[in-house]
Amino acid sequence: MCDIKKVLGRARLFSEIEEEDLEDLALDLNIHLRYIQKGECWVSAGEQLKQIGIIAKGSLILSLFTVRGDEHLVQKLKEHSVVGIDVVSTKSKSNPYDIRAAEDTIVLEIDWKRIETAGAIKERHRLQILHNAMVLISHENMRKTYKLEILMQKGIRDRVMTYLKIQEKKKGKSTFTIPYSRDELAAYLCVNRSALSHELSQMEKDDIIKYKRNEFTIL
Repeated sequence: MCDIKKVLGRARLFSEIEEEDLEDLALDLNIHLRYIQKGECWVSAGEQLKQIGIIAKGSLILSLFTVRGDEHLVQKLKEHSVVGIDVVSTKSKSNPYDIRAAEDTIVLEIDWKRIETAGAIKERHRLQILHNAMVLISHENMRKTYKLEILMQKGIRDRVMTYLKIQEKKKGKSTFTIPYSRDELAAYLCVNRSALSHELSQMEKDDIIKYKRNEFTIL
């Protein structure tokens, strides 16, 4: 069973809303549960997105594909993350990504119109959610700036180090875990998977980093 109240309480979109109000808010929002199998799309690129999602269990991957079919991993979202907030806030609401499940996943679907439109839910809750949405979109813009900084680097090593330095700064320590598998990291950095594995091995030999699976240490 999915505890909707608990999921909302852990989602940043609903921060600063009292716990005792979440159950009534969940009813007012008319939340639907969507079960998505690993590899299945929640929303495909080009579709109009009118709902946001909150991940109750599992994880989602946002991807873009080149004309040759190569995948460019934009972001991987874990439990309690909000997905689609940047898209529903636009006029066209046209979704640019393939959003698929990285594993069996449960998503809470919320009609964004109920939040945009005054009167559907209590106004103090609506204003708080809209404020939180602005903060989330601001964070999303910063994340895209970091991604642009990574892709500006020409060599694989430079892309790896730029990404790891950003993670080190975020985590506040030199040893940390990243959310990506090796295939996912290659897709995120827009590099060949074999070339990435070779470069990581060489960077460890050069005493630049140490790593085991998705745990990294910058030396």
